[in-house]
Amino acid sequence: MNKLLSNAFAGNPRSIGRLISLVEADTPTAKDIMKQVYPRTGKAQIIGVTGSPGAGKSTFVDRLIAQFKADNKRIGVIAID
Repeated sequence: MNKLLSNAFAGNPRSIGRLISLVEADTPTAKDIMKQVYPRTGKAQIIGVTGSPGAGKSTFVDRLIAQFKADNKRIGVIAID
């Protein structure tokens, strides 16, 4: 678990995704993961995108991601459908 956390803190996307899955599934390690991650939170900007079907949300998000990448920003996308 410590290696997974240290890899995630180093920015490894697979490790971050694995940790998200472990917490989302409410595994026995979820509480410990949150205890380790929580002190490192608070600096992210969160953008929520909602709208009716066909409104262009995916296109908008794709372009937003491209712009953030062009600005050398680190991004993560969590989609809930």
